[in-house]
Amino acid sequence: MKIMVIGSSGAGKSTFSKKLSERTGYPLLHLDKIWHETDYSDSALAYFKKVQKQFIAENENCIVDGNYSGTMETRLPSADLIIWLKISRLKALRRVISRSLKTRFAGKNRSDMATNFVEKFDKEYWEFMKFIWNFPKKMNLE
Repeated sequence: MKIMVIGSSGAGKSTFSKKLSERTGYPLLHLDKIWHETDYSDSALAYFKKVQKQFIAENENCIVDGNYSGTMETRLPSADLIIWLKISRLKALRRVISRSLKTRFAGKNRSDMATNFVEKFDKEYWEFMKFIWNFPKKMNLE
């Protein structure tokens, strides 16, 4: 069984996926961990797709955690089950801000994130907040 877990940032995909992996024993791939290890270039995107294809091909049963709509076509054809976590915009924003504060100021590292990733409260972060706010509209959930 190949399971894809998708949803807005802050929906709880990684937490849910970790618990599902523990219960099923299925190997788990956190897409954030892979993507944020790269330099976000075109060659990084090719590498990102390659890692996904390889993980899915090598595992009869597996869980892939993450959206990354630009690479959905890489993994969705292999999916036996798609779990889409849906939560309100405000809850998603609250969760993301809370985890950002924990990561940045309390030194809590996320096991689902690349070790070199540093939480920054800059323009890019606020663009990320806008992305979360617009996610339901972009995905035609309103």
